[in-house]
Amino acid sequence: MQVEQSGAFPLVRLVWREPIPALHGDFGPLVTLVKRSVAPRPEDAASNQLHRLVAGMPVRQLPGPTDPADPWVARYLHDLVGAAPPPPPLSPALSSAYNLHRSQWVPTTWRRIQGACQEFHGWLSSRPLPETLLTCGPSVVVEYLEGAWVSHHPGRLRADRRPSASALDAVTAHLSTAFRLLGRDGPYDAVSGRGNPCDSTIVRGYTKGNRRAAARSGYCERGAVPLEMGKFHSLCLHLCRGAASEAQPFHRSLWLRDLAVFTLLWHTYQRGHDIGKLLLSDFREVAHGRSEYVGWPLPPLGPDFRVPQGTLLRIEELGTKTHQGRRAPAIMVLPYQEPSACPLGALSLYMDACHAANAPVQGYLFRPVTRGGQAYREAALSTEALEHRLGLHLKTAGLFGGETVHSFRRGSLQHALRSGITEADLMRLSHIRSLATLRRYVDPTRHEARLPLGNGAGSGQDSDVGSD
Repeated sequence: MQVEQSGAFPLVRLVWREPIPALHGDFGPLVTLVKRSVAPRPEDAASNQLHRLVAGMPVRQLPGPTDPADPWVARYLHDLVGAAPPPPPLSPALSSAYNLHRSQWVPTTWRRIQGACQEFHGWLSSRPLPETLLTCGPSVVVEYLEGAWVSHHPGRLRADRRPSASALDAVTAHLSTAFRLLGRDGPYDAVSGRGNPCDSTIVRGYTKGNRRAAARSGYCERGAVPLEMGKFHSLCLHLCRGAASEAQPFHRSLWLRDLAVFTLLWHTYQRGHDIGKLLLSDFREVAHGRSEYVGWPLPPLGPDFRVPQGTLLRIEELGTKTHQGRRAPAIMVLPYQEPSACPLGALSLYMDACHAANAPVQGYLFRPVTRGGQAYREAALSTEALEHRLGLHLKTAGLFGGETVHSFRRGSLQHALRSGITEADLMRLSHIRSLATLRRYVDPTRHEARLPLGNGAGSGQDSDVGSD
């Protein structure tokens, strides 16, 4: 800093030899620095008005952003972006609380949050004036989203290659979650630098404007392509034939696993993630549901491959998307008139095949395969694995038309509504809380892309409906 005299007032010239530190937070040292720097020469101290003004300013300690020394924040910062140095150890009680806090996210969601944070952290570190997740503000967030994220994540189908509005909203939501985990919660305060930068008029206005700009250009995101009843039956027949022609017991169980998953998806109206993580303990006694079901294995099928009369199953899954931390309302799995598409028959054949392959079901009902593809791994069957298997079967059978795992939920709900089931019953059966959400599911045209003239077909973005 240099001080030059011009008339009655000294001119303060700041000359920084190093990059300016982030000014969010504690401004006290900066005010103290200014006080000392503008101190007048002894001969004109009494008449220097600027000195009297600055000397009379209180050194106000403004609240700053989150303290990175906080052990909870340090642990989350390390887990999100791998920040160095390693975080200090937590006390046993705090460590237990931290693990419980982390468990609120399923692994897939946590990996997405981590990925968004690590990419943003890398961009922040490369800037001329580096910032961190603990110090950056809303303008930095939108600069990153528009200047870096949009160009690095081009849309697959839009003609201008811009990612969909829902994709931009998703990464913004992941960053917002990360800020909250690091103690930056609540609306952003530009004066103190406290609060969540994504909870600000700058970021909210940016994402809202992005969505409206897409709509003005004629782009409208679409829902998953609904799976039609006829295609569902054809898929089930394809899986039955594949299982019948497979001589190797383990590979036969894979065909029947997929058949059991897909029939449950259709007949229960549930999400792929929730079906994929079903445990045997989620099946309850049919009469009251107060204890686990003890009727395994299911009765053998008859000569016509139908389940015996009176066979029922009751599912009360612990921790679904809609009912987190508790058991969801009961879902009754009933026999179906078409043997190849009956979920009870598929489950009976699948569990028998697992036993024959020396891989009996003991925990998770549907399991992924190991890296070698010759055994099951005791874990939940992920939506990504289901997507892969569904696409493989539909393409092999010549049935693929852009369907995803979410197509079962849309297709079965639309078929049920056409069959005369009321909206109230559908909301209860599918565990959908909002009538508006149900109506998005059963809208028969929502999956059709709405495009600006001249862009050609198929340039809409696919967006599964399922935020209920």
